[in-house]
Amino acid sequence: MAGGGRYPNPDGERRNRAERQFDWTVLPAEGRSGPVPALPKWRPWTQQTLEWWDELWATPEATQWDQTGRSLHAYAILHHELMLDAEREAKDRKASSLSAEMRQHEDRHGLSVKAKMQLRWRVAASAAPPVEGKVIHLVPRPDQSEMPGKRSKKAEWVAWAVAWGADRSAAEKLTKAALIREFSSVSPAAPSPVVAGQRPRSKAAQRLRERSGR
Repeated sequence: MAGGGRYPNPDGERRNRAERQFDWTVLPAEGRSGPVPALPKWRPWTQQTLEWWDELWATPEATQWDQTGRSLHAYAILHHELMLDAEREAKDRKASSLSAEMRQHEDRHGLSVKAKMQLRWRVAASAAPPVEGKVIHLVPRPDQSEMPGKRSKKAEWVAWAVAWGADRSAAEKLTKAALIREFSSVSPAAPSPVVAGQRPRSKAAQRLRERSGR
C-alpha cells in the first residue's frame, strides 16, 4: 500500500536530495495575453460567467491550457449553473455539489496551490518597477491643552482653526461663536500623514473649507 508523500518543492528548495530531478514550468507573472477563446454559442451565459471567463484566461495558468478553451467548457457550464442557482440555493442546496465538481476542474487546470505543486507549475516573481510617490511627512496635530478658552479673542480661535488645517481667510469670515462650535469639539489624535508639508485637516476644517467654496 502506497504511503502519502510530500508535494515537490521548486528547484533549489528540495530537502530530499535523492528525489528524482524534474523541471518546473515557470508561468509568466503578468498572465496570459492574447484573444480569449469563445464560449459555446449554443447556450446562453450569465453576465457573471462571461466576466469570469475573461478573467480566467488572463491568469498565468491559462498559458498552459488547451488554447481552444474546449477543456474548460464543462467548468464554465458549472460556473453558469452556480450563478443561476445562487437565488435557489436555500431551496434545493445544489450549490455545494456544483462547487465540488468545479474543484475537480480547478485541480486539473492548476487553479489551486495544491494543483500547481502536483503539476510542477510555479509563477515567476514579478519584475514590476517600483511605483514613484510623493514624500510623506508626519505632522503632529495641535495639543488640545493649547485650545483657546471661550473668553479668548477671535484671533486666537482663528489661529486654532488654522492649526487644524482650516483656510485662514475662510476662518476669519466666521464668527467667534461659529469657530468655537466647529473647533472646540476637536479631539487630539495620533499624527496623521500629510503630503508635501500640508497640515492635517479635521472634519471641522473640511466643513469650513466647503463653506468657503474652496
